[in-house]
Amino acid sequence: GLASNLEAVISPANVDVIVAGPLVALNAMNPLDLRVLIDLSGLQVGTYTLTPEATLNNMDLRIESLLPTTFQVTLYPKGTTPPK
Repeated sequence: GLASNLEAVISPANVDVIVAGPLVALNAMNPLDLRVLIDLSGLQVGTYTLTPEATLNNMDLRIESLLPTTFQVTLYPKGTTPPK
């Protein structure tokens, strides 16, 4: 995860996830079953282009795609103004 002395600005702030599977499973899908994470472990102050990892806690469904496929992440010291 993110080091405790850093804060992050992630752009864009949203991701579109296309999920496929049986209609019954799609209709019953709980948004909490889906997680999209960007691993910030070991990163220091700077700007990075990173690829998210998505997991879906439903064996009947599969993730078809994520849009965008990369995110710009800027890490800066906690308590300071985020860079522009």
